[in-house]
Amino acid sequence: MFGRYRTFRPFSARALLFLLLRIVLVLGVVFAIGAVGVLTGQGWITAIGTALLIGGPAWAVRIFVTQINALWISAKGVMIGQWTVPWDSVRKIVLYEEAGPSGARAGVQVGSADMVLAGVPADSLDVTEAGQPVIVSRMNRDRVDERKLAAALRKVAPGGVTLVRRSARGDVPLAPSATRKPA
Repeated sequence: MFGRYRTFRPFSARALLFLLLRIVLVLGVVFAIGAVGVLTGQGWITAIGTALLIGGPAWAVRIFVTQINALWISAKGVMIGQWTVPWDSVRKIVLYEEAGPSGARAGVQVGSADMVLAGVPADSLDVTEAGQPVIVSRMNRDRVDERKLAAALRKVAPGGVTLVRRSARGDVPLAPSATRKPA
């Protein structure tokens, strides 16, 4: 789909290790189920093993991508970390100005505290603006292309969603409100 934008969290050896462990676990289960199916002569057990062989690694990779995802803009909404916020809840995409060359943070400001998704931990929320919390995720600063991010917002975001840089001095708009044409 056109208008997508994605950036990732800093590399995590732990996330990669868990990906490999999940794949090994799936293959081990597939081998065990296949062996039971062959030894007992039950074709349906072997068919279950085959289904796991096809779907299991894809499941493991999907979890890995969700874990390393920092910000993903699509027609459905904004995925920040592992949480997807629908467009009708999004008010701003916030890029935080931070000291240091490597790390950065991005966030999605929602309209009210009631719109914060279940399961978002308190350390992933910025509540400096009263009544409008921001769901925050860490990302690689050198992978953020503000022009591409603004272009993706213009293509897929509804009107009123802005891209801002937040610093101690306040919010500075980086791109005007998105003005997507109605379909």
